[in-house]
Amino acid sequence: MFALSPRKSDYEEPEELEELSIEELKELTVGFFSLLLILLSVFLAPALINYASEQVHEMIERATAQCPVANSSTSFCVMRDGKPYYFAVIGWELPSVEDLRKSIPRDYPFFAGDIRVEPPYVWLRVKTNLELEIGASEKGYAGFGELFREVLSLGMLEPIKSGDELLLPYTLPESYETMGLLKSARVLRLHFATETHLLPSEGCIGGVCFAGEGFYVNVSPPPVELKVLDLQGGYCRFEDRWHVLCLYNVTLQLEGGYLLLYFFYDEHTGAKSEAHFPVEISSYSERGGKTVFLGAPLSTVIPPLPSSATDVWEEPEHNYLAAILPPGRFTLVFRTWDAFYPETLLSCRSATVGTPWGGVDLPPQPLEVLGVTGVGVRESDGGIAVEGVNVTLRNSGTIPVPIPEAMEFYEIPPNYTLLRGFFDSTPLVLTALSGRGEYHGGLAFVINPGEVAVVPMELWRLPDRSLGVELPITALGSEHTLLIGTCSGNFTVEIPPLKPKITLVNATLHRDATRDWEVDLDVVVNVTNTWLWRVRTEWLRAYIGGRPLESLFYERPYEEIEPNASKVLRLSFTLTRDRLQEYLLNSESLSLCMGATCVSIPLCELTQASQRA
Repeated sequence: MFALSPRKSDYEEPEELEELSIEELKELTVGFFSLLLILLSVFLAPALINYASEQVHEMIERATAQCPVANSSTSFCVMRDGKPYYFAVIGWELPSVEDLRKSIPRDYPFFAGDIRVEPPYVWLRVKTNLELEIGASEKGYAGFGELFREVLSLGMLEPIKSGDELLLPYTLPESYETMGLLKSARVLRLHFATETHLLPSEGCIGGVCFAGEGFYVNVSPPPVELKVLDLQGGYCRFEDRWHVLCLYNVTLQLEGGYLLLYFFYDEHTGAKSEAHFPVEISSYSERGGKTVFLGAPLSTVIPPLPSSATDVWEEPEHNYLAAILPPGRFTLVFRTWDAFYPETLLSCRSATVGTPWGGVDLPPQPLEVLGVTGVGVRESDGGIAVEGVNVTLRNSGTIPVPIPEAMEFYEIPPNYTLLRGFFDSTPLVLTALSGRGEYHGGLAFVINPGEVAVVPMELWRLPDRSLGVELPITALGSEHTLLIGTCSGNFTVEIPPLKPKITLVNATLHRDATRDWEVDLDVVVNVTNTWLWRVRTEWLRAYIGGRPLESLFYERPYEEIEPNASKVLRLSFTLTRDRLQEYLLNSESLSLCMGATCVSIPLCELTQASQRA
């Protein structure tokens, strides 16, 4: 009988099963704890997030409770070491006259000889606990696309402080162009500098952006306007040889700002003399989408001042500082001498006198041309030059008109052009000559409202701007036309042809035995000047057979003949026998001509008479 022995595999299999169960148990344990952590995270995360949010919200509430302003497009607040630093723009606001009086620096008195000018003021109210640097670096910029132009700056007045609020004084631009930019701007970018280093140096909070030690805030432009409502002229007169005085009453409307006028003040007499007006009041017109200026701006204001003005003194009635003009309508007296060039008033287009915010329109051609007479010419050996005319003007407007004098300009300033015209086909411009025979600073005439004046004017030839139109001797026998154009029509002045009366008195042919190759001819004529101007005897020219005889062969007197006067002239000719024989064979005559008048002398008759003698 055989006994069965156990197999090796029967003893080893349970050991392998025991080892696999341990590894699986490990894996199950790790998986169990991982699943447990995931479940805990899923169920506990919202609670943790809510807790964190509550903590942040509490911190924000605590910070907000300490910040007087919220973060917005024009304000910000930051916390540093538990302390808020904030800034907010409240808006444009005007101070009271009393607060403005106090803000004028007392250490800037107006001494005699000083010229102090400050453009109109506007004020921006801000709320802040920052130490702002109040200085010239604080500017306001108007953006045009990617470009920015400075249009505001902090003025010399002291900021007006009330608690943590400030009224910051800004001055408007003085120039017409820059004020026009401010008027057309929709948004201004204001720069503020601070003395603290606790603010961000870059980046933005809301709409406030930081850069270096300052920040920029975008605000709307100030609601300020300064318009000219009316313009009335007082009078103009020559004060002395060098100065002319013109007074204009200008009515203005100011809104949203104050004007400060710094007058010259005499402590001894207690009188204010003059002040520079801080805004350009000019005459201009719109042409082709562009503003064309037609005169110098009104700039000097003299007393009296309107009743709304307030004088400011360092001490009562001592050490005068300034005059304050509040918003409203008022009339000022301006003194000037060439504020409105006559081209403005002779133009067919209306012009405006005002500021970029608006002005009063002047009607076309308040300076009316009544007539053109008295053509002025200058005689010379070679002919004449038509250089001027007399133009009769009437001032039918309401303001006096000073007319500038153009003296030997290489290029005439455009505003000195009074009228335009043509001499035949040559274009011209006309400027005024001195009406008093003096060179006195550029003024020739003053025409007050309702007055009529005869103004001598010079003709300047275009395009080279040369004085006068030259007519050679050969052109004097023809008629010429001077045409001057005005709004009311064209004025024509005819230059008549030169037609003197020439009478032959005597003609004699002589032979000199010592000069048998030559003959002498003496001619005596009587010339009567029937022209409008003087004539010169050298204009009498000799022709043989229609061809001019060279002046080498004859002598003429050099004299002048006044209009309606006569003179007897003696001319001496020297001809060679060969040339005289040539003239005789062709039956040619000697002609003496001046302008369109000629007298003929038959050479054959003279020769026969000489032979008989």
